[in-house]
Amino acid sequence: MKRILITLLGLALPFAAQASIVLGQTIGIDFGSIAPAAGLNFNNYSEVTIADGAVESFSGTLIDTGGNAVSGVVFSVQNHTGQATGRATSSPGTEGAGLMTDSTVYSDWLLSNSTSGEPLDPGGYFILTFTGLDDRLAYDLTGGFDSDNDNFDAIWSADGQSFTTDTTGDVGYGTLEGLTTDGSGNLAVTVSRNTLHVTVAGLTLTAVPPSVPSIELGDVICVDFGTTVPAGHYNVVNSGNLSISNLVRYSDGMPLDIGLEVTATNPFDNSGNVASTAGLSNINDSDAEVYADGFLSAYTAGADNDIVTLTFSGLDDGLYYDLSGGIARSSSPENFSTTWSVAGASSQTSAGTAANGYVEFKSLMAVGGTLAVTLTDVVRQSGLAQLVLVATDVPPVAALPPSPELPAGVAVYFNPTTTDAVVGSAELDAVTLGGR
Repeated sequence: MKRILITLLGLALPFAAQASIVLGQTIGIDFGSIAPAAGLNFNNYSEVTIADGAVESFSGTLIDTGGNAVSGVVFSVQNHTGQATGRATSSPGTEGAGLMTDSTVYSDWLLSNSTSGEPLDPGGYFILTFTGLDDRLAYDLTGGFDSDNDNFDAIWSADGQSFTTDTTGDVGYGTLEGLTTDGSGNLAVTVSRNTLHVTVAGLTLTAVPPSVPSIELGDVICVDFGTTVPAGHYNVVNSGNLSISNLVRYSDGMPLDIGLEVTATNPFDNSGNVASTAGLSNINDSDAEVYADGFLSAYTAGADNDIVTLTFSGLDDGLYYDLSGGIARSSSPENFSTTWSVAGASSQTSAGTAANGYVEFKSLMAVGGTLAVTLTDVVRQSGLAQLVLVATDVPPVAALPPSPELPAGVAVYFNPTTTDAVVGSAELDAVTLGGR
């Protein structure tokens, strides 16, 4: 599962202001009456008796494994086993996983015991719930109970994932990765009986970077070239930042699993560009912070060509892509005339003027997730001020077949008169008519 960390840096302030748990924090819960050893910084959930159908929350403020308060996050257990918890004891648990390797954590537990006189419900389970989490983060959860007795095997499940413990096989713990909340800060984990009892010794919850979605139909990606950073969800490329591993979607700033790599013969950030007057879709012709500065492969004395390459990676080969971009100048625009080349499409040449400084390609196709664009100078240098990529489902327009050729000396009349010579069917055997 691919995760992204760098794009979260720009969101650090909103996270800190709105969330009570932050990226990288781990909360540990130790179940049972024995308090966890000092220094482990586990929260001791010592409520060993929970009536069937009841909910019991952790009393007090949760702390993370660094000893820091995690205010706003609440942990609770709901019992749906058919019997109250804490009605019996069992052999001490064996060593856990991850941070749960101290006997004060793994040896005691929260237990709902099934007996011959008071069996548990066939599908008996606990619901372990965290509330107050940050919806923008994902979460890894490790938990379980281990002993040499298959009567304690359980199924842990959350957010469409699950694992089943095998205590006799020394697999009493498992991990669920990349869990997401319900959108309201809640994450519920179900622990169900797989044999006789429902038992939990400990768990840890760690806030991790969210998974990165792939591009989808209708997504728009806007790239601004140059040193200024415009308002809106633009990806910014300049001579000091030629690679972006996760481009953001323009509509909401969501990072996508798409990369952009830019190369240039002679990288150079320019300014003084003008707005396009071509009226191309999605091209910004009103914000000078977008169109006024740009990026070039600047003129190199003695070089035959000054080339810029733009390579998108991680695209969906099942979609098509509209691509537009360019640069416009009011003075000496011919020095900025550029030929744009994309595999599978006819090349286009921009003149560097306001009316003809931008190009637009329709229904391009990625191969192996990659779409490459090459900009080559016509007179002096190649470059661009902005670029827009749109995911679409519109295939390329098929080329029309060539016009049919008639045999020598034959004419076809669509509205013949009595004096017109109408060709006979035998003379048309070699002629294909249609579509023209």
